[in-house]
Amino acid sequence: MKRILLILAFMLALTQMNQSWGQHEIRIQGVVSEVKTQEPIAGVIVLIEGNRVAVTDIDGKFSAFVPNNATLLFYSPDYNDYTLNVDNRQIINVAMTMKVLELQESIVVGKMSKKTIVVDQSELEVVGNYFHLKTKFRVPKQIFTEEKRFIVQPTLVDVTREDYSYFRPVVIDGDVYTINRMRAQGYAEDEEDFLKPYIVENNLAESDYIYAFHDSIFISREYFNDDFRAECYLSVNANYENVRRDYLDTVVIARGTQNPLRFLDYHINPLELNDTSLIPKPEMKLVADQGVSKIGFVINKAQLDNSNPQNQVEMDAIKEKLNRIINNRFSTLNGISVVGYSSPDGRYRSNALLAQARTDVILNEIVSSLPKEVRSSLRLSSMAVVEPWSRVAQLMREDSLPMAEDVQAVVDKYGDDYVNTQAGVRKLPDYRKVIAAEYLPRLRRVEYTINSTEFRNLTTPEIWDRFNSGEEDISRYEFWNMIESCQDSLKKVEMERISLKKYKNFTLIANREAIRLHHQDSVDLELLKPCLGPYAPMEIKYNQALMALKDGDVEMADSLMRFVPSEARTYYMKAVVNTLNGDYQSAYPYFASVGGLNEVLLLLCMGRNKDADAKISALLEKQENWSNPKIWYIKAVCANRLDDLNYAIDALMQAVTLDPKLEEIARLDSDVMDIIEIIMPSEEEGTLQ
Repeated sequence: MKRILLILAFMLALTQMNQSWGQHEIRIQGVVSEVKTQEPIAGVIVLIEGNRVAVTDIDGKFSAFVPNNATLLFYSPDYNDYTLNVDNRQIINVAMTMKVLELQESIVVGKMSKKTIVVDQSELEVVGNYFHLKTKFRVPKQIFTEEKRFIVQPTLVDVTREDYSYFRPVVIDGDVYTINRMRAQGYAEDEEDFLKPYIVENNLAESDYIYAFHDSIFISREYFNDDFRAECYLSVNANYENVRRDYLDTVVIARGTQNPLRFLDYHINPLELNDTSLIPKPEMKLVADQGVSKIGFVINKAQLDNSNPQNQVEMDAIKEKLNRIINNRFSTLNGISVVGYSSPDGRYRSNALLAQARTDVILNEIVSSLPKEVRSSLRLSSMAVVEPWSRVAQLMREDSLPMAEDVQAVVDKYGDDYVNTQAGVRKLPDYRKVIAAEYLPRLRRVEYTINSTEFRNLTTPEIWDRFNSGEEDISRYEFWNMIESCQDSLKKVEMERISLKKYKNFTLIANREAIRLHHQDSVDLELLKPCLGPYAPMEIKYNQALMALKDGDVEMADSLMRFVPSEARTYYMKAVVNTLNGDYQSAYPYFASVGGLNEVLLLLCMGRNKDADAKISALLEKQENWSNPKIWYIKAVCANRLDDLNYAIDALMQAVTLDPKLEEIARLDSDVMDIIEIIMPSEEEGTLQ
C-alpha cells in the first residue's frame, strides 16, 4: 500500500507539470552574421507574425522568449529576409546575404577649406598639413601668340630630400592653336590632351596676361623641418603635334616657409570615458546540467524498497528537479537515462534480466507521466548492468576492510570465470555477515541521470575556467567580468588587449588603451576607428582627434572635432586644432584669454603684426622671459615684418646665442632667412639642380 501511495504522489506531481506546458515557451539566443564574411550584423529585427521580439546588438547577438514551434523572420533593410522555424531549438545562428543594389554613378568631391589665406604673393604659408602658394604671374605678349600654348607649372621643391610636388598647372591656349588642334583630331573629343582640365580662359589682348594663382599641397608633418622653395616652370608649345617648345624657363618664386606655428606649444591630455551605460550587460549562457539519483530495490525483485527512507528522498528530489526544469523558461529538459544495477550473487543472466526489469519500471513511471510535448523531444536511454565481484572488493577497500584483499585475490584467481569466482567468494569467512548483508545490497540500485540545459549567468570562476580551457566564445561581458576581477595591473592590461582582438569596437576598453598609448607617446589611428560613428561618445571622437593631431593629420583632427561639443574640457583642444587648421579667428579668443607666446603666434598668422609686436614686447618686459630663445626669435619675426631691421637683427642674434639650434630653423623660415644670412652668412648656398 505504501508503494502505491508513493507512485500515485509522484504521478500527481508530474500531472501538475503537464498543465504548465499548455503554452510551451522557450528562451532562444544566437548570432546573425553575413554569409560570406561571417562578420556580425547589428540592427537585424527578429519578428514573429509581424511582431518584433528581438533586435541584434553590435555583435550580432539576440535573445528572446518564443513559442517552441514559432516561425522567426529576420529582417534588415540591407539584407535579404531570412525565415526559419524554432523547432524547440535554443541556439539559433543565422547567416544573411546582402541585397544586390544597382547604384547610379556618383562623383565624390573633396572637402575644401573655407579658411581665408592672407599671405604675401611670394610666400609659402603652412596651414594645417597644407603648403599654400599664392602668387601672380604675367605673360609677356611678346612670347605669346595665338598659335601657341602657354604652360605654367608651379612646383614645390623639397630641397632637403630632392623631391618635387606639383601644384595644379595653368594652361592658356591661343585661338589659332585651339583650331589647329581640333582639325588635327578631326573635330573629335581630344582624349589624349591630359592638360585639357587645366585650360583657362584666354583674355590676352593688347596688354600682357596677368593670372592670379592660389593652390595648396598636402605635406606630411614629418617633412615640415625640411628646406622648401617654390618654382614655376614656364613653357610655350608651338606645335600641337609634338612637345617641341619655343620657350622654356624656370623661376624661383618663393624660398622657405612662413610658419610661426612651428613654435606653438600645447600639451593636451586624453579624456577618460566613464559612461556606465557602455558597460556590457550580462549575457546568459546555455549551460548543461546533469544530476544523478539512486533508488534501491527489494532483493531479487523489480520492486522499490519501501523500507528504505532514502528512496522517498530520492523520488522527491527527482520530482522537484523535473518540476523546476519544466516550469523554468530558461531551462530545457533534454533527456533521461536510467541504468539498473544488480549484485553479482546468483545467476548472471537472471541478474541482468532483473536489472533491466527494474530499469523499465522506473523509466515507464516517469515517462508516462510527462507532457506529450516534453516526451516527443526527449532522448531516453536505459541499460542493465550486473556489478562484478571486483566492485565488491573496491567498496570494501574504500571502507578500509582487510577482507577486500581476500575478495580481490579470488577475482584475480578466476578472472572471467563467473561461476567459480562466485563460489570462491561465498567460501570466504564472514561472507553472509559482511558481504551478503552489507555490500551486496549497496549494488542493487537504479541510477537516473537527468540531462538538462539552462540559460544563466556564469560566475566569475566559471568564466575564467572557460577562458583558460581555450573556449573561443567569450562574450563582451565575460571579458569585462574577467578584466574587472584582475588584481594584477599587468594581467588586467593583457586581458584588455586580448578582448580588443576579438571585439575591436569594445569602446570602454579601446579608450583605456588609447589613453595608455598617449602616455607612452605612441599613436594607433586604427584603435578607435571601430568605435566611431554618429552615436559614439564624445570622448572617443576627442581622443581619436588627439591621436590624429599627434600623428600630424590636422585635417582629420579638425573633421573629428567638429562633432565634439564646446565645453570647458574641450575648449583647449578645439583652439589648438582650429589654429593648426588655419581658423585663427575662432582660436584666438581662447589664446588671448591665457596670453603668452601662443597668442603672439596667432596674431602673426592673422597678419596683425603690430599687435603681435606689442604683445611680444610686453613679454620681454618681464625678466624671466629674457632667457627664452623662442620669445627673442618671434620678436625678430615681428620686427622684420615691421621693417625694423636693426631690432630684428639684435633679437635674432640673442635667440641664436641662447639656442644655436634656432639657426637651422631660421635658414628655412621665410620670415627671417634674410636676416640670418646677414648675421651668419652661409659659406655656399646649396641649390637643387
